[in-house]
Amino acid sequence: MKTRFSSYDIICGVAELQRLIGLRVNQVYDIDNKTYLFRLHGGGASEKITLLIESGTRFHTTAFEWPKNVAPSGFCMKFRKHLKNKRLEHINQLGADRIVDFQFGTGEAAYHVFLELYDRGNVILTDNEQTILYILRPHSEGESIRFAVREKYPINRAKKGNSELLEEELREIVEHSTEGESLKRILMPILDCGPAVIEHVLIEHGLENHFLKGSVDQEQGQAESIKKQNKRKNRKNLQEAQSDIKLFDLTSDLPALMQAIKSARDIISIGQNGSCKGFIIQVKEEKPTNTEHTEHFYRNIEFHPYLFSQYKELPFKEYETFMEAVDEFFSSQESQKIDMKTLQQEREALKKLSNVKKDHTKRLEELNKVQDDDKKKAELITCNQSLAFLFAYIKFQE
Repeated sequence: MKTRFSSYDIICGVAELQRLIGLRVNQVYDIDNKTYLFRLHGGGASEKITLLIESGTRFHTTAFEWPKNVAPSGFCMKFRKHLKNKRLEHINQLGADRIVDFQFGTGEAAYHVFLELYDRGNVILTDNEQTILYILRPHSEGESIRFAVREKYPINRAKKGNSELLEEELREIVEHSTEGESLKRILMPILDCGPAVIEHVLIEHGLENHFLKGSVDQEQGQAESIKKQNKRKNRKNLQEAQSDIKLFDLTSDLPALMQAIKSARDIISIGQNGSCKGFIIQVKEEKPTNTEHTEHFYRNIEFHPYLFSQYKELPFKEYETFMEAVDEFFSSQESQKIDMKTLQQEREALKKLSNVKKDHTKRLEELNKVQDDDKKKAELITCNQSLAFLFAYIKFQE
């Protein structure tokens, strides 16, 4: 199951949330030690929106009534002290990194909330000069960078986006890549959009399961392809994935790879325009029953702002906006966990019942076999009763 935002999700989420610019913070709540709710309101009394951020995982607007802590945490109190009644002025992604900057207020009264969505995640509150006022997870990176109160938040450390690639530059990258490496892995540092977009464009341009020529470890490549195929079978009921390994030919396949990269950048542009819809990818789960009638329910496994090719054969739900899809995905997560737990318990109970039935059937068969043997013995004795009397008489005469 997908559990956190990818790079493309961040691009689409930041673009879609631009509609919140200008709203003021009415109140801040915390759900747990890493998840916070910002109640925003506009000029009209009816315009009230709740923004949820979770360290390392997600950010989205929500219509779900999340359970809040009875006593606000120290971090929540800091948010209330510095952000209450402040206007949301900017929402930006730092470079091409998985860091989102929420700016509240302007000038010297500005405050920033930096949400890090990679690794273990983090939430940092800074003033207008990026001096850290409060941090969820203090730590250090080497000797020069410290993430702690009164330290400067290093915004220049964020990963920069890659520029357009020429065909010769791409050729050089491919030529200097490790032999036997997959195209997907090569494109990851080139395209700052996450694996789902890359997999989609490779499928669309016939480059799925392509590996570089050279001393390709066929067994390793085959194992990776089969692992991917099994993963799809287990979670999606998808058609069998193509398991044969194809070698990338620099001469004939490079134009297709350039087109794939162009398609990926077009998808990124769609996300940056804020015009994406939302999709929840599902799998069909069968409920165990004692009757011939089969019951099913659909379990959510992925959320995306684009219907990628690798998911088109799967059941899915479509939403008007990406934020709606994310909100529905996470708000229904707990109920689906309960449903899956119940389903697992039902499966185990039916399995035990089936085992008991098999055991009873086996015992009945064994008893019937013994009964049949005894019956045959009795019939043989009855049929040979006269001979038995004769043998007994002869023995008596002796």
